[in-house]
Amino acid sequence: MMLELHRCFRCSWCNYPSGFEDYNCPSYARFRFESYSPGGRLWLIRGWLNGELDWSDHLSQVIFSCVACKNCVENCRMDFREEILEWIISARSEAVERGLAPPKVRDFLENLRRYGNPWGLPKSKQASWLGEMERFSGQDFLIYLGCECRYEERGAEMAWNVIEILKKAGISFGVLDDEGCDGNEALMLGERGLFEELASKNLQKFRELGVKRIVTISPHAYNAMKKYAGIKFETMHFTQLLLDLIRKVNYHFPSWIQLSRIMIHVS
Repeated sequence: MMLELHRCFRCSWCNYPSGFEDYNCPSYARFRFESYSPGGRLWLIRGWLNGELDWSDHLSQVIFSCVACKNCVENCRMDFREEILEWIISARSEAVERGLAPPKVRDFLENLRRYGNPWGLPKSKQASWLGEMERFSGQDFLIYLGCECRYEERGAEMAWNVIEILKKAGISFGVLDDEGCDGNEALMLGERGLFEELASKNLQKFRELGVKRIVTISPHAYNAMKKYAGIKFETMHFTQLLLDLIRKVNYHFPSWIQLSRIMIHVS
């Protein structure tokens, strides 16, 4: 890792790849200091791991201000670009292991561990419409809602709209009575142990229920489940399911189209 970090020479393609006004990295756009850019962050991480820099509140803010959006991965011109986010997460893991994570990050992770959601809310605070949902009992799909859709008002509204679409499309689905956190944010913040713990609990529950296909409302949950070790069921984001529904139509193919040799292109 140390040798790879040294290969970044801060060319700034990851900051504003298509013009000075189009700042690419959110934390760089917010703070406007090189240390908050992907390249600057990697060099500071290298200095810390090499013992050239001491841990500080500022270094902590720099390392944990990355939002893990992968814009740097998309725009980096170097062949190590796929590793950039993993290096940052590894630095966070090191900080978590040493007990150096910022207080807000520690509280966030503790809420995930104790309450199963980042806000530390009791299950009584979940969206009220969840009580009306059919529980999973062997349907075609398990709809995995995620923390935001269960506890946050805007997320719950969005999930409700998606579910209404799936109902009208005649999709056979159910939700979990006691859904656990997917663990994506624990992984992104460097708490790999907590992520593996949450993933293990979810996988056990999915196996016990005989789940074969999962549709996630949250892209974060989709990202997390794609990283579950030993996963043996199909996982898709709800937009992928909607795309499949759009593609499936009943259409009477007029014979005159064939007889007239009219070419039809379906994409």
